[in-house]
Parts: sequence; C-alpha cells; structure tokens
Amino acid sequence: MLVCISPDQRQSAVVLDYNTAAFEQSPILSQLIASRTADALELANGVNIEVRAASFHAVRPTLP
Repeated sequence: MLVCISPDQRQSAVVLDYNTAAFEQSPILSQLIASRTADALELANGVNIEVRAASFHAVRPTLP
C-alpha cells in the first residue's frame, strides 16, 4: 500500500487524479489498473495507492 497524505480531502482527490493519469498515459502501466475508487487506485499486482487527509477534521464535518 502506498499512502499519499494531503492537507485536506479535496487536495487528496487531485493527487489521486494525477496518479491515475500517470498510469493511464503509459501503455504498459495502464494494464496494471484493476479498479479506481474515490480514494484509491488498485493495481493488478496487489499494490493500492490510497489518498488520505492529514487531519481528521478535514474529512469529517464539524458539528454545531
């Protein structure tokens, strides 16, 4: 598992989009993509690239 940590969830999504694009642009690497979710890119070789927000406050809404 490769975990990419960003300041917030929005920036994590951007990081995952860049990673996905890097794999999709390569004819060899694109064959490794098994699935993509909102917070992970799963590769056929068993490697998962996951993104997380550095602060749990950035992931959960604050309560009034």
